Amino acid sequence: MNETVNLSGVPETMLQTVYARAKETRTRGAIHDDKAVELVEKLHYDFSLADKDAAMSSGVIARTIVLDHLV
Repeated sequence: MNETVNLSGVPETMLQTVYARAKETRTRGAIHDDKAVELVEKLHYDFSLADKDAAMSSGVIARTIVLDHLV
């Protein structure tokens, strides 16, 4: 079941971060986040703007790799 999501501001930015993690998990696999994939698949949301922002996605993935290494 897909849930429709209407967000703006910080919550929308947070969702785009989850989307970046899911997309990386499903493509190159530099990180692995099954929960992000699960959440994104359950939502009915237009991620086209997030797809266009490669710099944001790359930053999310780079930050995740660094923080995972530090932890």
